Amino acid sequence: MKKIILSVVTLIGISITTFAQDYRDLSANYYFWRPEGSTVSSEFKDGKKVAVTDKNGSLEMKYTLSGMQGGGSLTPSWGSEDMCRQQEKYTNVRFCTVGPTSYNWGRQLIEVEEGVLVIGDMNYNLSTSGECTGVTIKGISAVLLRDEAKKSTISIVALKAKCNELLEQMCKIRKDKAPVVKDLRGLSTLAAGSVPDFSTTKKLDGTYYTYKNPDGIGDLIYGECKTAEIVDAGDHIDINSKFMGVKKIKVVFNSSKTMLAIEKAGGHKILEADASASEYKINYTYLVEIEDGVLVLVREIDMKFTFESNCTPNVNGVTYVFFKDKKKCNDIALGEIKTKLKSVLSEMCAAYQKTLSAPTSSVKVFLPEPLNKDKTLDKPAFNAIKAYAAKMGWKETIISSYIVSEDWIPYTKKEWINNSYVDVVKYRQKNCIVFFKTDKGIYKSQGVVITQDAVAGDYSGKNFNTAVYCGGVLTGVPGSGWDIQIVTKADAEKYILK
Repeated sequence: MKKIILSVVTLIGISITTFAQDYRDLSANYYFWRPEGSTVSSEFKDGKKVAVTDKNGSLEMKYTLSGMQGGGSLTPSWGSEDMCRQQEKYTNVRFCTVGPTSYNWGRQLIEVEEGVLVIGDMNYNLSTSGECTGVTIKGISAVLLRDEAKKSTISIVALKAKCNELLEQMCKIRKDKAPVVKDLRGLSTLAAGSVPDFSTTKKLDGTYYTYKNPDGIGDLIYGECKTAEIVDAGDHIDINSKFMGVKKIKVVFNSSKTMLAIEKAGGHKILEADASASEYKINYTYLVEIEDGVLVLVREIDMKFTFESNCTPNVNGVTYVFFKDKKKCNDIALGEIKTKLKSVLSEMCAAYQKTLSAPTSSVKVFLPEPLNKDKTLDKPAFNAIKAYAAKMGWKETIISSYIVSEDWIPYTKKEWINNSYVDVVKYRQKNCIVFFKTDKGIYKSQGVVITQDAVAGDYSGKNFNTAVYCGGVLTGVPGSGWDIQIVTKADAEKYILK
């Protein structure tokens, strides 16, 4: 379903209560660890002690600058959203999603075990709708250690695997109807198979050649058929080439348990750009092997490797192409590359989908009570919602709907009339629930709003046109019934008009 922006919607009868929660205090002195490839600003030195202050779930790091750096201190901080705090009471995992935008820090922070905090860019899904696939850490920019000696005993591969495991388990718990309290932290508690086995994956080492993208899309390599040295380390691939037209630099692409599963199902190797690649404007980019000896970097394919994906990628974001055969670098056209890439990504997505189970209702389905008494509105409302869905290009099949609101809610706007500002009723609205079926056969519901315009020139708010329109989708807190949620076929068919 396409994301729609609704102009103004008033929700009646919804109250949000935030309950106080006691958090473990993580305030302490930590040691700063820069993993290889970290792009955190050079002001932050490896091995330096930093003070972390826990402010009711949010963390602030105080880094004291040396005299040569001008003295003073830097204080990056990471905050927590409500959904992060809610999952912590079940998992004991501190997860902060709102990090600093300066100094090239990652935006997320996660506590993998007591005394070990990992900072990086992470894909996560802690809402109560959707799937728990594709949640992963894109790259580690820094690690904070209470015990500096642990640096020699912890591998980056294990840290990434634990982060991926935690993100997936945290996601599932947020979607569980009856979550069980369980401390998920601890590097020693990595589940069997969590650390991916890269020993059998295809190796792509060697000298490649790459050309300037003739479409002028993305970030170009300047010059024809420049060499690139590619080193395949299993869990990641280093590409050393003249990115951005300067001296040879290294860009890192990471594999993961999910990427390995996609490779196994689809037969082609695929990796994601490390967070450090953002320095060279190659973030949100995949590295895809489309055939032996041909690797493509493509950004923002607008397709997810999930059960519900339509497996139709956008390949217009091709930025670089690498060839083992220099002749191909000279001869092959970008149009051919895009055609092949689209075919390969579609096939990989479809093959991987077959290994996944259909998502089910994750939290208790809440459908607001249908309070509308005016049954003459049911059919016009349903028709208006269907017309809106068609206009907005929804691919889902609309099954049924019902009107939630008992009374119309007027919308007013101040206008200059007869030498003064007056409140003019422009339209009135009611909240509804619509049920639809996806092309994968999954039934879902979502809140929408219907409206009736006021009669032109009538400022009283008593007279409205009979025509009914759909004004857009509703959003609300998880469990409110307005957000998209998975429902049963019986739920959807209960409100089919007779």
